[in-house]
Amino acid sequence: MSSLRVALFQFLTQQSGVIALVNDRVYPVGESPKTIVYPYITYQKISNRHIRHMSVGSQLAASRFQINCWAKDASDADAVGQAVREAMDNRRGDIGTGGNVVNLRGSFLDSDDEDFEPPSDDSKVGRHNARLDLIIWHVESATPV
Repeated sequence: MSSLRVALFQFLTQQSGVIALVNDRVYPVGESPKTIVYPYITYQKISNRHIRHMSVGSQLAASRFQINCWAKDASDADAVGQAVREAMDNRRGDIGTGGNVVNLRGSFLDSDDEDFEPPSDDSKVGRHNARLDLIIWHVESATPV
């Protein structure tokens, strides 16, 4: 069974604009290393709507993913956010590799914003976040009941 979460990771870590800024530092929320190198990206699925035709599933789903672009300064966070937007907004077609290919019917930027987290220690270094919410219409590999 193909996973949109895995395909999204595979896709983002293959995009030259993203790689140029974060290399392979793309992590599911909560799985970034304790000693992190900036900038980096975290992502998480917020919701998943299964589209139905009358009384049966259609294999079409609309997933909301949040992509967080973390950096030590606002301009770097914005640059990573822009690279993700260029890679994902209005994207159609297959993403992923090997046995984990997911067909996107359309990936659209729904909203974006920014945030700053003050330092949690005496370092006086906080972190900036450019946050993107994407609605990703995709074909599921199994029809929900």
